[in-house]
Amino acid sequence: MSSKTFDSFCDQVCASIRWPPAQRLAREELTAHLEDHAAALEENVRKLRAIEHRSMETAARLLGKEVQGC
Repeated sequence: MSSKTFDSFCDQVCASIRWPPAQRLAREELTAHLEDHAAALEENVRKLRAIEHRSMETAARLLGKEVQGC
């Protein structure tokens, strides 16, 4: 899931590392960390949207209305 932003950030970080093998390892580790964090954030957004939808359904049911647009 590497993105242009991740690549740019990794370029900046790895520019200060002189030894090419260490640059490669640092890039791999940093990219993996960023991808894991991004996936966790996406999962949180998915969960929050599901909670929001259920909340709207509950409120609508209590008010005796149907939920539109969800």
